[in-house]
Amino acid sequence: MATFYALAYVCITIILANFLTQVFPKIPQALWQIVGGILLASLPVANRFAITLDPEWFMMLVIAPLLFYEGQRTQANLISKHFRSIIGLAGVLAVLTVVVLMVFGHVAIGWALPFSLALAAIVTPTDATALESVTSGLDMTKDIKRSLSLESLFNDATGLVILELAVLWMNTGEFSFLHGFGEFLIVALGGVIAGGVAGFIFIYLRQHLLKAEYDDTVAHVLIYFIAPIVVFGVAEHVFGVSGIIAVVVMGVMSNVEQQQTQFMAPKLNHLTQVY
Repeated sequence: MATFYALAYVCITIILANFLTQVFPKIPQALWQIVGGILLASLPVANRFAITLDPEWFMMLVIAPLLFYEGQRTQANLISKHFRSIIGLAGVLAVLTVVVLMVFGHVAIGWALPFSLALAAIVTPTDATALESVTSGLDMTKDIKRSLSLESLFNDATGLVILELAVLWMNTGEFSFLHGFGEFLIVALGGVIAGGVAGFIFIYLRQHLLKAEYDDTVAHVLIYFIAPIVVFGVAEHVFGVSGIIAVVVMGVMSNVEQQQTQFMAPKLNHLTQVY
């Protein structure tokens, strides 16, 4: 029953947060949900039913499918068109942001540099879903919103590599820029390659099933949900590369396949809306 009560409290909090977003549209929905979560955790009556959730499971079961869906909504030609800005924002700007936050934490708060770097690496990267939640209701130009959305799909690798360097710095007392740059290339490019291979397999499997007239909607919904989970787990735990980038790349590759599917299996046109 503890799980039931915990889910009930969470659902009620989400409902109230969504209503407050309609009343105060200038305040992003995500902020109301964060405030609601903090208040919910502060209530003794609700805190008794707190559930321990492994972050790895959350990343695999929630974040990976959501980012796969975000990748599916992104056209490949947009990425190639804005490739320089993506590299600049997801790489250069993310690193500069981490450095600024690290210095601020060290000078203003007094944290040790490795610890400050680790916290900065954790809070700097954002995913596309979080970006959309935070910027909803805000007046932003279309170009800026598109650039931030594309950048948020790929900045995960930067944050993970910097976090790894910070942990290594804390454990050994040494910091190596060359090691960090090499790790960044391995994690990022490895994620792209893993996602590309997975995307090819995913598209081949789907097209083969559709051509053979295996177009059961429930089965394809399960394929859409399970595919990013499997790819994320294999990329992270088998190959040691970015699972987030892998599922995003696989999602982008399937964007073209979706357009073809609209003509091959009309009843699957809105399949991606399951997310």
